[in-house]
Parts: sequence; C-alpha cells; structure tokens
Amino acid sequence: MRWIDIELPVAGTSQKLDALLDEATILTSGISELQQHEGLDGVLVTERMAAVGRLLFQALVAGDPQAFRPQDNRAGARVPNLGRTDIDPLVGYHIVTVPPRLMLPWSWLHNGVGFLLERHPLCSSQVSSQIPEADTPRPWMQRYSEQLFQASSDGAGSAAVPEIFFVPGHCQEKIRRLIYREAEGIGSALAAARTSRARLHVPDVALTPHDLVTHSLLVQALHYAGPTSQPPEAGLGSDRWLTDLLADATQSPEEQIADMTGLELDAVGIDPVDALLDRVVESYEQADPPLAPVAAAGSAASPIDAATTDPVGSGQLGSGANAGETAADRAHSGECVGAAPHDGSWLLDDGPVRPECMARDGNVPPLIFSNSYLSLPTLGARFLAAGASAFIGPVAPLYSRPARLYAARFYDFLADGLCTGAALRAASLALRDKYGAEHPAWLSYGMVGYGALALQYL
Repeated sequence: MRWIDIELPVAGTSQKLDALLDEATILTSGISELQQHEGLDGVLVTERMAAVGRLLFQALVAGDPQAFRPQDNRAGARVPNLGRTDIDPLVGYHIVTVPPRLMLPWSWLHNGVGFLLERHPLCSSQVSSQIPEADTPRPWMQRYSEQLFQASSDGAGSAAVPEIFFVPGHCQEKIRRLIYREAEGIGSALAAARTSRARLHVPDVALTPHDLVTHSLLVQALHYAGPTSQPPEAGLGSDRWLTDLLADATQSPEEQIADMTGLELDAVGIDPVDALLDRVVESYEQADPPLAPVAAAGSAASPIDAATTDPVGSGQLGSGANAGETAADRAHSGECVGAAPHDGSWLLDDGPVRPECMARDGNVPPLIFSNSYLSLPTLGARFLAAGASAFIGPVAPLYSRPARLYAARFYDFLADGLCTGAALRAASLALRDKYGAEHPAWLSYGMVGYGALALQYL
C-alpha cells in the first residue's frame, strides 16, 4: 500500500477552511454531552461523527481541491507489499498539520457518501508520512528503509522479536481482572500469528511510575489499558457501591486465590463470573457516567485544546510549578509532581505518569497504544513530542467490551504484517461487522504519527 500526504494550510490562509475546522471542533467537543443524553452507543452519536467528518472533508478540499486524487506523483510513504490483494492496493491518507488541528478526529472523514475509513487507512501527523533521511535514524526506520521483513520469520531467536509491555491502569481491585482480559486478548492475537512478530509482557505486580519509565527502555511498544467510558478517578470512594456489589457475588476457590495473589488463572470457556462482571461494569458505565470534558473543572477548554495547554516539549508543569521550573527539576525517575488525571496522564496504582516525564531520558518506545478515555486528543501529540513514532487511542468514549475487542483485533492484524494505519482500519471494520455500521464503536479510534510503522520493523 501507499500513503498520500495532504498538507493542511496554516491557520489564516483560507477563511473558508478555518470556518469549517472551527465548526468541526465545536461539534467534536459536544460529543461527550451528546453521549450523556443518547448513550455511548446511540445512533445520533454516529450521525454526529458523520457530520464532523463531512466538515473535515470539506476543509481539506477547500485547502487542496486535488487532495483526494491519488496520482502516482503525490508525496507519501510506500509500504512494501505483503502479497495480499486486500491490503497491497490500499491508499492511505496522511493529514499533515499541527496542534490543535492535529488532534481533530480525522478518522471520521466523510465524503458525503460514506466514511473514508471504510476504504482508506487514515492518520495525521506534524510531518510527512515519508521516513526522513537522517544520519542516525531510529532503528525501526532503518529497518523499514532497508526492507528487512524477515527478522522473525527466518527462524531468528526470541531476541529478534519485539516486546509489547502491557500497562494496567488504576482501577477497582475487584474488576482488575477485566483489565487483564484485555491483555489475554492481545496475547492470544499475537500468539496465534503464523509468524512470531512480537510478544506481550504482562507484569505480575503493581507498577509504579519509576517501574514503567525504567522498563520502557527495554521494550518497543507500550499498551496502556484503562477506563474508556469516563476519566480515571484517583480515589475509589465514589465506586464503593460497585465494590460491595461485586463482593456479594459468590467467589470460587480459584477467584479467592486470584484475589490473594493478584494473578489470574487460565480460563476455559465462558466464565460466569466474568460474564457477571461484564454486565455490572456495563451497567456502571451506563448509569450517569461522568463524561465531563477532560479540561479541569471551571475551564471551557475542549479535549483538543487541553492537549496543547502545556507547550509540547517545554517540560513546564501545571499548577504548583514555580516560574521557570521544569519537569526535570521536580521529577525523579519518571514521577511528575503536579500531574493530574484530568490532563490525560496514565494513572497507575502509585500515581500518574506524564509523557513529558518519560521523555526525559529517551524512555518512550516507537509504538504507543493508550486504550483509555479520550487518549488521542489528550495524549497523542504529547507522546509524539516525547519521542513516540505512532500513537493509537480512542477519539470518543466507548464501553469497555468493544474497547477490549478492538485492541485484540488491532494486534491480530498487526501480527499478520499490516502497518499500524492499515491495522487500525481493519480493526475498525471488524467492530463495524460485529456491532453494525450505526454503532459508533468502530469510529471511536484514531492514530497520529507514522502509519507505515509495523511490528516487523520494531
């Protein structure tokens, strides 16, 4: 497949383009409020996504009338063929722009007939999709340029197989197993691949910010799993009713062991307790979910604006930082003083982690998947600035069950050799096939960075 770059003119160049993008931004910021009234999976949510997508499409055409005409001479990266007639002919569109426009939901692009994601991989970035020529390129970029596709399939040892580190987010102890079910789905997808392209590492103890930053040096990808329907909560007092409800459920000896050790036993077939947990969690997500904007209380900023309130790469902390004081001055081994869950930071059991802190010592691997509440608009640009090459995450709130399924299918397609952009599209179509085209879950993910990145290059 190949990518076509579409460069968005800077603000002020086209009055029509600016007006269309402003309207799209307003409609996007109202998605959470709409979901409060209609439900996370309401049909009107999908209709709003289509309305935003039409505005984004019109804006791109206003900036470049030839934007979606894939002539062979258009700039963009090429992805070596996989020998698959359903993947090799694909044409992906790579939107080149800067924050806050970078964080708009470009995966919702709609040409008036249908969503472009049905036929084209989509992503956005501040730079071209083409891999830059550099004296010291990142290892994956060098492998991509050299077309080294046989690192694992030629019988190389496990050292040649990249490692994906699973990062469980802060959650209720009794529903922690649901977080780990996401890990089981990802692990199964990678293990089932015909060619071993990656392995999943799941920690068996609670992670601290220091542990995460240290381990990030040793892996090629991070997958964070947290709440996807609402922001994470630092305290658990408001969820006491859920703890009590789950405690009333009869526990088998295996579950009691799991509670004491923190380890999951292998499940065979459908676990009735897991089914109960799924129903309870879904009821909890549906019961007046606090789908407040990611911005701090009292602020009118949207999630898109929130991604740029702290200058990318400045290292300046939020409230409480002295003038001129940087993150490096106040952080130790990845722990950032002043980080708050509402800024999109990863919330671990021991505290929050910000991408700016992980970047201090070059601890950000190339591939980041943050399966958490509105992670793309709140964290995407920040992780790219911290050193990531590709970031995948939700652009709209969604229930935990489709979120887990999406993650498993995404890695299933990655393990099959697809690049990140093509895998995102394929996973989205898999959710559409399961839940229907009117269900918004299949449109709830997006990516920023290099869509050509693939497991075989890591």
